Amino acid sequence: MNDDDENAERRENELLALDSIYGERQFVIATQGEAGKLAAYVELPDNFKVAYPSPRQQDKREPSAAKEEEPPHEEINIEFLPPIILDFEMPLNYPSDVPPSFTLSCKWLNVIQLSELCVQLDRLWDEQGGGCEVLFEWMQFLTEDALTFLCITSPLRLSRLSQRYLRQSSNSKASVDKRACQDIASLDDLVNFLTTFDAQESVRHFNTAYFSCQICYLEKLGTECVRFPTCKHIYCTECVTNYFTIQIRDGSVRSLHCPEDKCDTQADPSLVKKLVPGAVYEQYEKFLLQSTLDCMDDMTYCPRETCQSVVLVDLDAEKLGRCPACKFVFCVFCKRTYHGVTSCPVNSKELRALRDQYLNGSGVEKERLEKIYGKKKLQTAVEEMYTEAWMEKFSQRCPSCRTNIEKIDGCNKMHCLKCDNYFCWLCRTQLARDQPYLHFNDIKSKCFNKLFMGVDEEGGEFDFSDDEDDWW
Repeated sequence: MNDDDENAERRENELLALDSIYGERQFVIATQGEAGKLAAYVELPDNFKVAYPSPRQQDKREPSAAKEEEPPHEEINIEFLPPIILDFEMPLNYPSDVPPSFTLSCKWLNVIQLSELCVQLDRLWDEQGGGCEVLFEWMQFLTEDALTFLCITSPLRLSRLSQRYLRQSSNSKASVDKRACQDIASLDDLVNFLTTFDAQESVRHFNTAYFSCQICYLEKLGTECVRFPTCKHIYCTECVTNYFTIQIRDGSVRSLHCPEDKCDTQADPSLVKKLVPGAVYEQYEKFLLQSTLDCMDDMTYCPRETCQSVVLVDLDAEKLGRCPACKFVFCVFCKRTYHGVTSCPVNSKELRALRDQYLNGSGVEKERLEKIYGKKKLQTAVEEMYTEAWMEKFSQRCPSCRTNIEKIDGCNKMHCLKCDNYFCWLCRTQLARDQPYLHFNDIKSKCFNKLFMGVDEEGGEFDFSDDEDDWW
């Protein structure tokens, strides 16, 4: 086999090897000749940022050989950058005598930086002494070492070198290699391209990876998973769909957040729409609108069940609401017919609930309730509650006439002055009128020998087990 045949076989084998290593995403063979295109995706460190001149400064300044004051910059987080493109062509005497001819192009490296990479690729060919396949080594360098070689750290400062600058620097060390090309029209276009590419590449990496769902604990492909954009927590689509559907049907639209414990990342409506069935999403929108309106002080609903229209409350006219649909005029607090400055009417059940809310409320909440229902009415309810609680704790009802009787001193045989009956203080059993003490002397009675139980022997007063002050 002569040298030409050997070179041809080696070139063919190298192309096959590159195709098997990088695949169609990173390697394209030319339709004619032994040539192709390689895409080197640079490996970026975590929390990598890209800095670019503020829009107002881009047209006012351009790089020059002289050191100038740093213009204002804005920064964006980037996880993936577009590749460095290596277009190559294999000469007939490659790889035995000469390296491949090539060009380098990139959107986020300027021509000076690309020129330095071109020189380094030539150097790598020379360092191995020639005569060896070099494309795989070039790709490794561009992918793994390009940032370090160019001393690029976060943030990467984007720049586009003008033709004026290139002419000024033509005699300097920063010469431009003809094989280097930065293919962008403007920095604005570049920033938009980088953000779009980063988003698309992030989705592609997510879709091709496997994740463990922390709800069902199954390993699933990214296309079957959901990632919350803020907190980055990942769950399978099926589990999140079921979780959202249950919450929506229960009316808890404000609880549609990441299932992770103690994570309060809210679900975006677009994500909810993507996951749940159409009917469930319509219910979600209805509940979401209702909960939003409920949080607005100047919005309420018409209390008529046949109407339920949204009503804009006139904040200058306290308590007054007028439905624009059915013309019903009502109190915005109690939802009854408008009653002017009179406090809102409440039944006994509602009053008990308001009393508890009033006792447990903050100062602002108490003022609001007093404004609606009247301070006197609420304070009277509280006083009645304390009275009922005291009566329940320190008195007994006569089993005959149900009169409350307080025991101050004496034995446990009680005499009701209202109905003239006798009963036991301890068990409230009605006692025989002619023999009231038999209950305490009968060995079969549960109050046997307890006539003076609870009586203070020294003072003769009843010994309360609890302090009356606890109720006040």
